[in-house]
Amino acid sequence: ICIGDSITLNATGGAQYSWSPTSSLSDPLIASPVAFPAVTTIYTVTAGIAVNCSFTDTIVLQVNALPVVDAGTDTLICLNDTLQLNASGANNFSWSPSTYLTDPTISNPYASPAQTTTYIVTGTDLAGCINTDTVTINVLPLPFASAGSDTAICTGDSVLLQAGGGSNYLWQPTGSLSDSVISNPVAKPTVTTIYIVKVTDDSGCYDYDSVTIATYPLPIANAGE
Repeated sequence: ICIGDSITLNATGGAQYSWSPTSSLSDPLIASPVAFPAVTTIYTVTAGIAVNCSFTDTIVLQVNALPVVDAGTDTLICLNDTLQLNASGANNFSWSPSTYLTDPTISNPYASPAQTTTYIVTGTDLAGCINTDTVTINVLPLPFASAGSDTAICTGDSVLLQAGGGSNYLWQPTGSLSDSVISNPVAKPTVTTIYIVKVTDDSGCYDYDSVTIATYPLPIANAGE
């Protein structure tokens, strides 16, 4: 049996019974007591047939230790990210809850939870003994990325872009920008352009937003001859 489990012993052949040792038995004076030893134990039963007539037998109850199951270290991820879990210490595994897992029946499924989740892994060794461990995946929200409002300029003009929501910024495309790694670069596109900004917060989580700068050609001025 596994440590913490119990099992019913079953003696036959006598009219009265006496088991020893008695400390881990539910009742040492019946044929079928429940045994719950903490260590491997040899039980001896004395079966009485008649007055002054008895015989004995023994049974070895092996107690196996539980597997030392390790679900891994608690960690942080950003929303929409994926993390590979990695359990050890047993031969077969089962994860719960199974939500957001690629396969809850393997040791190392990929997890992509939508909110902070504590996963419980149940590990079973070759002896059939079971133990559990937990790991918490803390899910951080994405920054609220803002690239500003769409606008229009005339050819040859420039406009100041204004992003917000994070601590670091990266703009694309870069060719018509004064600086692609600040929140408020000056844009001078020659054609209508959609600028995409990657906004990253202090936790390393990021999101995207875009702004369209429409570019109109200059009028053809004619003052006459």
